[in-house]
Amino acid sequence: AMRAMDETGPELVARFIGHIKDVVVATPEYVKAHKLKGVDPHELKDVPVLMSSLQQTWNTWKLQKGNKDLIIQVQGNYATTSYQTNRYMCLAGLGVARVPFYLVEKDLQEKKLVHLYKDYSIATHPLYLVYPVKGYQT
Repeated sequence: AMRAMDETGPELVARFIGHIKDVVVATPEYVKAHKLKGVDPHELKDVPVLMSSLQQTWNTWKLQKGNKDLIIQVQGNYATTSYQTNRYMCLAGLGVARVPFYLVEKDLQEKKLVHLYKDYSIATHPLYLVYPVKGYQT
């Protein structure tokens, strides 16, 4: 399996693959309906965001512009630990999503999604390949 977290249980071996770059996106219709400007991330406090987990640490977004850090506590009605599910919910117009760039690059090119807060960067996070310590059991 692929995991984007630093901690795994003792039953798993984790092999570091690299870092994931995230972007903040929404559908053009969602942006228009919620009057998002896509320039100041503070506006995220007023709109439903697609949560990346039920764990609060994943729903505290740290954005950077130059040498300034901006911490945004996001909230929403939907949560999933699957990036792909988060992408599908975003494409369905259910909220703003923070997802890996590689996953939505084509959606952005096809203008199905809008890249919000382009002047800000989001700290990357590690990606691991994980597998059971004892191998596959039948």
